Amino acid sequence: MGWFVALGVDVNRDYLAFGWLTNDADYVASVLGGWGMHPLTSWLFEEHVEFEGPLALGHGVTVPAVKYVGVLMWLPGRKNRRQKRWRRLALGKLFAQLTPWLRFLADAGTPAVVGLEDLRGMAEKRGIHEIEYAKIWKKAMGSFGALLKEGDGYRAYVGRGRSVVIALDPRGTSSICAICAAEGKTTPVKERPDRTVYCPIHGAMNRDINAAFNIAIRAVRIYAGDPPGGARGGLEIPSRGCSPRVSRVMTEEYKMRTEMRP
Repeated sequence: MGWFVALGVDVNRDYLAFGWLTNDADYVASVLGGWGMHPLTSWLFEEHVEFEGPLALGHGVTVPAVKYVGVLMWLPGRKNRRQKRWRRLALGKLFAQLTPWLRFLADAGTPAVVGLEDLRGMAEKRGIHEIEYAKIWKKAMGSFGALLKEGDGYRAYVGRGRSVVIALDPRGTSSICAICAAEGKTTPVKERPDRTVYCPIHGAMNRDINAAFNIAIRAVRIYAGDPPGGARGGLEIPSRGCSPRVSRVMTEEYKMRTEMRP
């Protein structure tokens, strides 16, 4: 598969979790450094998890050394207008700082995959208002949002920084151990009152970070097994009905992936 970066995003009422899977650790360090230096995002950090391990992609293919980096961000409350304003600014800055790095990866020919849970109609169960979830979705999509492909349990779009955003079925992202899932296993976890989940093999991990890792793992497996630009038998440019800007970006995406094909 070569060099890749996959990002999983888990959203709930009070927290936003990011889970990176990559074999280029310098990229993630650059993003975290940017967040840490900015006065608006630096105070949002709640928890940081890092480890290395293999990633089973399926069909007997395994990436032997993958860096897993998880970050939990606290989101300001929504009790009054001031809190809502800070929350909106914080979310906007978090995603805006991702854009140059995603664009850099696209220019370099490195697959940049962003996984999100498809919570349409289910956001209220997570304690998120449907309108707020739509705004978070829009921040991840940027100014694009053209549908690339629809498959079994997912939809792939052109996203922020010419990334590939994959909307996933949310079922099971919080109920299994992400470390076991990366190894191709399915180990149920036990949820604890302190917002952690416990795996009998790998121990405890923050619940939201675990879910973000699972989202990233699913997204990169979808990308590796069936690239959203088209199935392995050929690539398509579904640009009909798109604006000229989106059509141009999708054409560049097509050319890039054509050059990357063996």
